[in-house]
Amino acid sequence: MTIAAEHPELTGWWREMDTRYGNTISEGVRDKSAIRLPVRFFREHMAIDDIIDMTRLPFERARDDHMQFQLPLPYTFNEELDDQELKCAESCEAF
Repeated sequence: MTIAAEHPELTGWWREMDTRYGNTISEGVRDKSAIRLPVRFFREHMAIDDIIDMTRLPFERARDDHMQFQLPLPYTFNEELDDQELKCAESCEAF
């Protein structure tokens, strides 16, 4: 809901998928009567417009705290690692 609230312009893709594939049942499904149409994954069977409507109500927004918990890498990736002058640039065998 946070993405829908903060960036409603990004919800077009979900709406398009609902329209295009919402009534599509895979040929591999044996018991088609068990499928509830329209198909909507991971949204408690709600349309994207239902989710957008829910953003108008109070809710706790998700936080992007990945930097707070991101562990530093032991080294930095950069162009110097590809420098041919480095002795280990082509091969790193022990012998």
